[in-house]
Amino acid sequence: MTITPVYAGLLGLLFLCLSGSVVVGRGSKNVSLGDGGDGGLNRRIRAHANFAEYVPLTLILFVFIEQAGADAYFVHGINIVFLIGRVMHAIALSSPTPQAFLRTGGAGLTLVVLGVASIRLLLFYI
Repeated sequence: MTITPVYAGLLGLLFLCLSGSVVVGRGSKNVSLGDGGDGGLNRRIRAHANFAEYVPLTLILFVFIEQAGADAYFVHGINIVFLIGRVMHAIALSSPTPQAFLRTGGAGLTLVVLGVASIRLLLFYI
């Protein structure tokens, strides 16, 4: 495996940025747990949590797909689209103002990639 680990590392750095955003937000609002009723902090927390909800399973699918011998272009393609979707979604949820295009676009890309990866993996083994 030589492709998915690179994207996992990039996603890990994005997760680190989202984590830092939550820490900074809580520090600036003097909130140790939760969002303290602050909408901006809530958006940062949700951006972080949403990332944690979708990325692990999707990366597992990518690992299995790459190990099954999928074409390198396909593996790069789904990883790139997923990374773009996750960046778009993170920016949208972390923004102080609504970013509907980035949010729906990022969520849409994430779900499409999750579906494509799931189906592709099943096609390898069924």
